[in-house]
Amino acid sequence: MTQAYTFSTFALKSRYICTVLLKCCTGGCGFKKRALRDYTAPDESCLSLTEGEIITNVSVIDDDWAEGQNFNDRTGRFPLSHSEVSLP
Repeated sequence: MTQAYTFSTFALKSRYICTVLLKCCTGGCGFKKRALRDYTAPDESCLSLTEGEIITNVSVIDDDWAEGQNFNDRTGRFPLSHSEVSLP
């Protein structure tokens, strides 16, 4: 079942609200994140990011990390601090 959320622009700017929204969702629900800056993965379990890149199928692991899929269909962990919510 797909759930719709209503939220304000202010709520999108709040990291806490965005994290709570993402935690309401299980993997593959369609949430997307946009990379705010480059991130080089330190190992194979992580996902390298390029500024502006869209990460799909995002699921939050904890307060600092999420897992998602890039445009090359590679899946891995990335820091939430390097991304923002991207609306579909």
